[in-house]
Amino acid sequence: MDLHMPQPLTFRLRGCLLALLSAAARQVHADPPSCALAVSPSQGAGGAPFSLSVDIRNDVDGVIPFSCGAHRGAVTLPSVPLQTTLVRRFPVEPGVVHCEATVTGSAGESARCGFSITTAYPVERITVDANSDLGPMNVQPGFIHGFEGAASRRAIELIAPLKPKFWRLGGEEAYLTALGFGAAVTTAVPGSDDPHAKPWEDWPGYEERVRNFARAFAAKYPSGPSSVYWSVWNEPDLANFWSGTKPQLLELHHRTYRALRSVEPNAKLVGPEYADFHERDFRAFLEYLRDHDLKFTAVSWHEMGYPDDIPKHVAAFRAMNDEIFKDKPWLKIGRIHINEYAGPDTSLIPGWAVGWFYHLAQAGVDWNGRACWDVRQSGKSPDWKNCWSGFEGVLTEDDASPQGLYWVFKALADMEGQRLQTASDSRTVALAVRDDATRQIRVLAGRAFAKNEVVAATLAIDVDAPITRAPPAPAGSSLAIANYPYPTARVAARITIVPNEPEAGAVLEGDLRTITVTLPVIGGTITLPLEGLQDGEAYVAVITPAEPAPVPAGAPSAVWLIADGEATLASVFPNAAPQIKEIRLQVPAGSFPAGTRLELDSGPGPRRPPPWTNQARLTPLGPAAGVEITADGHQPKGLLTLTMSYDPAFLEGRDPETIQVASYSEGSDQWSLLPTRVDPRTMTITAVTPHLSLFAPFFVTPAADLAAAQVFPQPWEIGDAASAYGAPKLTFSNLPAGAWVRVFTILGELLWEELASQAGVLHWDGHTRFGGKAASGTYLAAIDAGGSKTIRRVVLVR
Repeated sequence: MDLHMPQPLTFRLRGCLLALLSAAARQVHADPPSCALAVSPSQGAGGAPFSLSVDIRNDVDGVIPFSCGAHRGAVTLPSVPLQTTLVRRFPVEPGVVHCEATVTGSAGESARCGFSITTAYPVERITVDANSDLGPMNVQPGFIHGFEGAASRRAIELIAPLKPKFWRLGGEEAYLTALGFGAAVTTAVPGSDDPHAKPWEDWPGYEERVRNFARAFAAKYPSGPSSVYWSVWNEPDLANFWSGTKPQLLELHHRTYRALRSVEPNAKLVGPEYADFHERDFRAFLEYLRDHDLKFTAVSWHEMGYPDDIPKHVAAFRAMNDEIFKDKPWLKIGRIHINEYAGPDTSLIPGWAVGWFYHLAQAGVDWNGRACWDVRQSGKSPDWKNCWSGFEGVLTEDDASPQGLYWVFKALADMEGQRLQTASDSRTVALAVRDDATRQIRVLAGRAFAKNEVVAATLAIDVDAPITRAPPAPAGSSLAIANYPYPTARVAARITIVPNEPEAGAVLEGDLRTITVTLPVIGGTITLPLEGLQDGEAYVAVITPAEPAPVPAGAPSAVWLIADGEATLASVFPNAAPQIKEIRLQVPAGSFPAGTRLELDSGPGPRRPPPWTNQARLTPLGPAAGVEITADGHQPKGLLTLTMSYDPAFLEGRDPETIQVASYSEGSDQWSLLPTRVDPRTMTITAVTPHLSLFAPFFVTPAADLAAAQVFPQPWEIGDAASAYGAPKLTFSNLPAGAWVRVFTILGELLWEELASQAGVLHWDGHTRFGGKAASGTYLAAIDAGGSKTIRRVVLVR
């Protein structure tokens, strides 16, 4: 892999001016003030902002004005101890930049210091290895709060496509709403956000309140206490949330553990939920758990600094986790929750959202949730808090429109498939996936450089200063897709830019800059331009082969001889089936013996038996919208991917997401649903099949209730075995639209969960919600729709 590292900044020290003005009319007993400016070269690399530090010595009062290029500001401080260092970050500007600061002593003396630097911008490059495989996309996006009581229909419609996996609630204010999205839930115990709470003054009373809350929760939601994660206290390292001592905080975790486990023996506890990662305090927390034999399910903390801090903190925690529990491995904490991230000065910047996602993925964090803040808008008063509306900046205050962040979350939700290895500068980053079913590669990139920040705990800072930005990506910056896996000479790349809007406000889909370009594949590499990408913007690219294997237009039959390698076959539908424009069949290498004659018959004549099945109610898209595929009597060794391009003008107003592909079996004289995915944006229907047969797309009508819910095949021989029970995925059908399906072990452990499609159909590939493979055995599928519930047994055979 060719990794182009950014070149360091070239610094030219122009000198430092130190001027001391003495008080002439009085005796000065304190030493005069002094200052020195310094810059961090590592922060300036690659066009990133650099850190400007002012080292202040002796007695200083009042205001410290400073400037760096076009950026001017001041830090106000009533009193600063000796040798205090103030740090401010500025974007790198082209050419020569002069920085200067002035300090004034309590007796009136002044000192001024400064320097100049010359900056250079290296070309930015992102490289994606399309032949790599890091497993499924492991970013589990989530939110905190968001709904107080009932959610509006518009908000649900907007949030559902983001596929949230995690929700942190301050109690139970939106428990059912969060579950409706298929999200796992963390809920806080009573008092955890109350700065006046002092549980140590009445430990028995506190424990009783916790027990009563858990009992009430169980009465209202019978499966709730065992399925939720219980957060003990929010940000106890901050005085406005916890006024007790550190030993009292540790005892609080012990007593909460004991109280919850007395009501729910399998309660899953999370702590300590610090506002930052403090290695010393985490060590004390883990040692306390070890010494008192307390089993916490997850550890949690918040990240408000830089996204690339997360992998460092996670690595430090894992090292402590291994060390401290080496003699008691059963107490080792298995999950990491970063359940608040992103500070207020970057929370609305799309490029920073990409940076957070990237580093959460790199660190392998299990669940995450965005932080929420007060939002300021020009000409609007008072501020509003996006904890309770707006979903931490994803939507507008009225929950009615998307903001820029929404499109970053949506792009992440669309990244299904295998995660790919990427390489880049640590602040221009990218996530990428490959989906062999659709032959698409998706890339989500972003630039997360500048923000306003002063790192000094005792100082009051000017938070009204505008967000500063680094310059655009310089000429020659690029995104390279190496080792492109699909046979084609050209690709179509659809590129969407999510703008950086520092203020809150609606960013509709029409506000996004979108272009489609055709690019060559040269030596297995595709190069997309990044030139001009602005700081804070997000970049979404969808790459698809532009040249399917050619066949004569309108030909009713396509015949191919398969060599011992991968092939992609395509056939254009004749006018007799206007609903379907084209079909494509992807054949992996080794699927058939060399020389096999593979035929796709898409003419108007394929035999179309009536759409009878006991799996769902089917309605054909059209009388000739089907294809028959044969291969000299062979069946494939593995899975084939069938893609149909449809014309929305012929759908007669029906929802395209209710379309499913079915295959016909002559033995049973029935149609069977195949695992199907519909992409309304590309107008494609993609299905996976282990067998060749007659295939056709159907509208599937969701069921009105759960009385006829189907789960098949049973038993399920997972994979592509050519047997009556072999299938790549387990299918749930005849469900109401959006039914919620959860699969449990016989011991009640949640294994997997997902929402059914608008067609009332859902497929499970046998992986758990954590990415592992479910073992052979008997499981229970709990199906919930509109308040009605049913249980189905699932037998899995590997």
